[in-house]
Amino acid sequence: MTKKNIFEKINGAYSYSLEMSRLEELIHAKGGVKLENSTSNSSIPAVSFFPLEEFIDKTVFRKWKGRGSCISCKDMRKELGIAQILAKEDPSAEEFLTYLEYVANLFFLFRTTNLIPGYRHCETLVTVAARENLERNLELLNSEILEFSAEERVVIVEKNAPAKVASETVDTSLGNLINLYNHHSMAGDLESKREILGVMGRELELNRVRLSELNQRLTSSLFYLLSYLDIRRSGRNKNDFHYRDAVSKMPPEELESWYDELYQMCIFAFLTLEQEDSYDRVKKLMDKMDCSC
Repeated sequence: MTKKNIFEKINGAYSYSLEMSRLEELIHAKGGVKLENSTSNSSIPAVSFFPLEEFIDKTVFRKWKGRGSCISCKDMRKELGIAQILAKEDPSAEEFLTYLEYVANLFFLFRTTNLIPGYRHCETLVTVAARENLERNLELLNSEILEFSAEERVVIVEKNAPAKVASETVDTSLGNLINLYNHHSMAGDLESKREILGVMGRELELNRVRLSELNQRLTSSLFYLLSYLDIRRSGRNKNDFHYRDAVSKMPPEELESWYDELYQMCIFAFLTLEQEDSYDRVKKLMDKMDCSC
């Protein structure tokens, strides 16, 4: 049997519970955040240190738009069931992502917090280690952070390179929805997926003629599915024009699979529209080359 060196050993096994315990230790370590005071207020030390979670709790939590009705980090942890998640020997991937998303929002608040003049906060090696551990776990889960700046929150979504590119070709609100489709909480949520597909479909409808000129087969298939897969909720009654018996009898798992297929087709459609300028440039080059013969 081939022996493993220490680095192969520590990077080999992967445990959700172990990774969460490591992050817990780091976000609660006293030396996580360095706070510097340059004011004349001598009652506050010139330099002090706080755990990351405690720092967020004391400085910004109650001003945070994303807190819902929670009044503290402790309260939010209770709402999310984090204590129960940490107590499990074998937590699920969804529970692990819930915990990571909580930690990711702590870092978002740390990065975006503006303290009153005269005070400055900065990372320490402890916080850097926590952030690096978070990033490593996201990489291993093939996930990334999606930021909603106006709403002051971040979520974790599965990496989808085509979706990310497509989201950058449309306005911010639609782009966020395109990426949000890949959030772990969307699995099995047909209603939310239906709503996002409906928004994507309405946007593509505005460019239907142009899309058809570029890829008629894609356009025909895409809008057929948008019409008859109950996306617009107009095919639930047998008397409705868009009603299809096969769809009404389709098991939820199969319908969700078709929704995911339609989502990928919509992504391809947005990318196809974005590439139209490239096609025009290629056509001009081809004409130029033909004329030089």
